[in-house]
Amino acid sequence: MSSLNEAKKIVELRRNLAIQKTQDIRSKLLENEDFKNAENKLGGLDFERSRREVYKLDTSEIDKQISQAILERDNALKKLGYSVDILQPEFACKICEDTGINNYKVCSCVEKERIKLEFEKYPELKSVPKSLDDIDFTIYDQQSKMFEKCAKYLKRNFVSEDRLSSIILFGATGVGKTYLAKTALLECMLSGQDVMFVNAIRLNKMFLEYHLAALENKKQILQKANSCDALVIDDLGVEPMLNNVTIPYLYELIIERASKKTIITTNLSQRDLENRYGQRIFSRLMDKERSAVIKLQGKDLRLSLSK
Repeated sequence: MSSLNEAKKIVELRRNLAIQKTQDIRSKLLENEDFKNAENKLGGLDFERSRREVYKLDTSEIDKQISQAILERDNALKKLGYSVDILQPEFACKICEDTGINNYKVCSCVEKERIKLEFEKYPELKSVPKSLDDIDFTIYDQQSKMFEKCAKYLKRNFVSEDRLSSIILFGATGVGKTYLAKTALLECMLSGQDVMFVNAIRLNKMFLEYHLAALENKKQILQKANSCDALVIDDLGVEPMLNNVTIPYLYELIIERASKKTIITTNLSQRDLENRYGQRIFSRLMDKERSAVIKLQGKDLRLSLSK
């Protein structure tokens, strides 16, 4: 289930609980004779008013009786120590009343829950800027212009558009590939896109789990990786090579995501990438029409920033 659908379920449950709480309170209040009589009287009057409206009859007299019945009910509530608001569900979102819909669109309360869920799944995204525009490129010293140019490219071709199916970031350990990829992914997430961040070792374990799973359980294992709007595969090349698992399922994933956006970071060179994964995967990743290759150079930022 996507984070958006999970968020909708959370808001729906919140609404149901609020309504149930009000219903429970009403049931308890009906144990009081004065409140019960006023409610029964009000219910009968409301029905009669609706009937008169259908037959286009005068409702002025019935309106007066309804007002009196409401006053009697409210007085009964006050005697019991309650305000009249107790009969209305207390919804968390005042905009949509926990329906999740505002002006025929997803309400902001659902979006807040979606983002909260995404951060729970990918806490590593909390450590990067919310936008590629917010990166402090001075940390890259002499390579700042190159990284700024790369960030603009990711903004245009990964965050804002889906012209490319894959962007491969090559570079040595600690140069800043993952930092850029995470920032781009977070910006996608905050814009409402369904995202996934996974390192190559974890992805390989998912492939193995898929390989060993019963047929009826297979689909859900890789569903998120196959279907999300934006995916980052981090550190491709560090995972162990599993026979009949790593290469065939990585190839299937690339094929499945041909119309979706993927960033791959790797410490491997292009030649090493081809030698390790074979010509079929390499040619897919290097497709000039649907892919981009970016080589980042610089010192290990993790070492320099720790000094």
